[in-house]
Amino acid sequence: MKMKPGLALLLFPLLLACSPIEEHSLPFVVTSIYPIEFIASYLGEGQIETKNLTPNGGEPHDYELTPKDVAAMSDAEAVFINGLGMESYENAFPGYIKKKTVNLSDEVPTKTVAGKVDPHIFLSLSAYKSMAGKIKETLLKIDGINAAKIEQRYVSFIGRVDSLYRECEALALNISPKTIVVSHAAYGYMFDQFGLEQLYVSGLSPEEEPSPKALESILDAMKEKGIKTVYFEETASSEVAASIAAYTGAKVATLSAIESRSESQRESNKDYFDIYLDNFITMAGGKA
Repeated sequence: MKMKPGLALLLFPLLLACSPIEEHSLPFVVTSIYPIEFIASYLGEGQIETKNLTPNGGEPHDYELTPKDVAAMSDAEAVFINGLGMESYENAFPGYIKKKTVNLSDEVPTKTVAGKVDPHIFLSLSAYKSMAGKIKETLLKIDGINAAKIEQRYVSFIGRVDSLYRECEALALNISPKTIVVSHAAYGYMFDQFGLEQLYVSGLSPEEEPSPKALESILDAMKEKGIKTVYFEETASSEVAASIAAYTGAKVATLSAIESRSESQRESNKDYFDIYLDNFITMAGGKA
C-alpha cells in the first residue's frame, strides 16, 4: 500500500501500531536515494545499518512513502535526505523526524534549470564529497566507538571520488560534440565539470513536455552540431525523445542519473562509481 506522504506521516501513530517493530543490532540510519545510501554504506561498512526509501529502479521525484518507511524513519538515529525538492515528502515530516533529518544540500552551490533549482547535486563530484563529509560527521556522533574506521573509510571514499574525476576528465576529451541531447534535465552538474552541455527534452521533472518552439530548437541544434545520439534515463524514458531520435535518424542510448540503481545494475554489483564512469564510457563511444 502507498499513500500520499503527508497522510502517511499524519497517521504515523496508527501506522506504527500496525507495523512490526524491527530489531537493529547496529546503529540504524535511513537514506532517501541511492547515492546517499551508497555513501552511508561505504563509510559505515560493517558498523552501520542502512535502509533506503527509494526502491531499485524507482523514481525518487514522485516516490510516496509506505507505512514501513515511516516506521523506519521513526526507528532511525538519523535520516539523510538530498533536499532541494528531490524528496516530495520532505515538507510533511513531523517535528520528531525533522530533528534527526540531515539535509545534505545545505550550503552546497546549486544550479538552476528554467528558473528552478536543480536538485541533482550528487552528480557534482565536489558536492558529492561535501555530502560525504556531512554524513561522516553524523556517523561519528552515532558511532564514536568506531570513529577510526569511519575516518579511514572516508579517506578511501574521497580518494575514489578524485580518481573517478580524473577518469571522466580523460574520457570527456573523446566526447564529440560537446552538446549532449538527454531526455531529462538531470545532468547539468555532471556535464559542467567536464565542459559538456545538456540539451534536454523534458525539464527537471521527467513528466514535463517541451513546447513546439523548444522541440524546434532541439532539432535545429542537432542538425547544426551534428548530434547523432539521444540519451534516455533508464527510470524516466520519454516518448518525445524517442520520436526525436526516430525523426532525425539518431541512435538511442542510455545514461543514468544515478537517482536509483536498476535491477540489472544491482545484480551486476555496479555501484555509484561504476555507473558514473559507465556514462562517460558510453558518451565517449565506448573508449575507456
